[in-house]
Amino acid sequence: MDRVPAAALALAVLALAPAAPAAARAAPAAAQAGCSGTATASDVTCGPYADHSIAMSTGFNTYDTTGCWAHPRCGYHLAAPRRTAASAAPWSVTATEPARNTAVRSYPDEQQLTNNWCGAGWGGCAHPADTPLRGLRGLRARFGETMPHNARTIAQAAWDIWLSNAAHNEVMVWVDNVHRGTGGARVDAHAKFAGQAWTLENYGGEIIWSLNHSESSGTVRLLPMLRWLQHHTLPGQKTPILPADARIGQVNFGWEICSTGGRAETFTVHHYSLHAAAR
Repeated sequence: MDRVPAAALALAVLALAPAAPAAARAAPAAAQAGCSGTATASDVTCGPYADHSIAMSTGFNTYDTTGCWAHPRCGYHLAAPRRTAASAAPWSVTATEPARNTAVRSYPDEQQLTNNWCGAGWGGCAHPADTPLRGLRGLRARFGETMPHNARTIAQAAWDIWLSNAAHNEVMVWVDNVHRGTGGARVDAHAKFAGQAWTLENYGGEIIWSLNHSESSGTVRLLPMLRWLQHHTLPGQKTPILPADARIGQVNFGWEICSTGGRAETFTVHHYSLHAAAR
């Protein structure tokens, strides 16, 4: 929480990838060669990937990263596919964070930029833009991850969705919660999506959908959760949480890590896909 968008971070690289098209927004530099690295001086990034399991992936806008936004010299080790692989998964990060720390220190994630919208889909135009919610008829993700579940770990697996044209420009979706609780957020509402119970939380303007039980794999329909926010208000407010013209700039999946008990622990994404359909 309280971090800048991942795409805005300065990231270390293992080798350079081909330059992104001029029309694309500035994205993290790419890592290469295996792909693995340890964040001793700055973040490590692998990619970009042309991920066949992600609707808007082009080979220029899909990355795996250590995501040490609070302390770039975190020492995390990232292991991911080589850039020529057909998927950004499987990938893993081995992290060490102090015992009993409850503040978010990092967000290792698979990052997907969604700023290549061209009116009826993604890519193929001279002036792409962030993806409009009103232009979608579907957005769902399928995931499989493992993270430590023990007395010392404090972390959660989650999507981090960044939006433009919205005062609340960050929406997180938590699915696997280990000792985070609400993370200090205020509980504002409850709702069901696809038969599952979720809690809506607000952390200083950051919106969080938290699954009422933990899951390490499954399918999450993200679009109904975002549309719900376009039709509901927060307590004491008169306008919807998200406006009708909200646009998605990134859809990322990973873990917010607070503590590993002072020991090295490994977090792994085994498989991941992001399906999107235009109206």
